[in-house]
Amino acid sequence: MVLVLAHSDILPAGSEKSTKRKSPEFDEPGFPSQETRVQGRPKERRTSHPGPQAPTGAAPPRAPDAVRIIKTVANYFGIEPERLIGKGRDKQTALARHIAAYLIREETGQSFAAIGRELGGKARSAILRGYETIAEQVNASLTLREDVVEIRGRLHAEGPP
Repeated sequence: MVLVLAHSDILPAGSEKSTKRKSPEFDEPGFPSQETRVQGRPKERRTSHPGPQAPTGAAPPRAPDAVRIIKTVANYFGIEPERLIGKGRDKQTALARHIAAYLIREETGQSFAAIGRELGGKARSAILRGYETIAEQVNASLTLREDVVEIRGRLHAEGPP
């Protein structure tokens, strides 16, 4: 035998919850609707605050883009930016290109494939290898670390292009 109880059989008399509005005065203008009330109090209304703003007239600092990083690295090493983008494999050009790839990745977060395109269509694997090489050597070589710090300083000291 199966006993079926109705909802009203389970709850004590007078405790049924109604989904209807209890009083119509809440629908009048100037009164909050019942849905916005919590435990007899109106809900707090929060306004969005725009947050801190830059002083008027001051340009917000911009992260350097890949082209600016390539030009700054080339200038630091005293070579033309076209050499970084070109096919040159001499030691100075390769080092400058690896540092440029490292800084582009660190400053812009671009993918290795995108960095390869910026550096003249180099393969993603070549850019990854150059990045990893510089990332390891920057901790091991004081002169390389100083070079990277100096180039970063120049990048952030320059105004917007």
